[in-house]
Amino acid sequence: MNHPHTLLSPEITRALDMGLPIVALESTVITHGLPIPQNMELAREME
Repeated sequence: MNHPHTLLSPEITRALDMGLPIVALESTVITHGLPIPQNMELAREME
């Protein structure tokens, strides 16, 4: 998966190369949909 606006970590690149499943979380709700400081607390918990 090569796209000029997408940067994949080495861990994700290896998983893709090995055909392993990848899960991605959509983060707009976290960053823009929750009030401060709940948005940052949730983002940290999800890491």
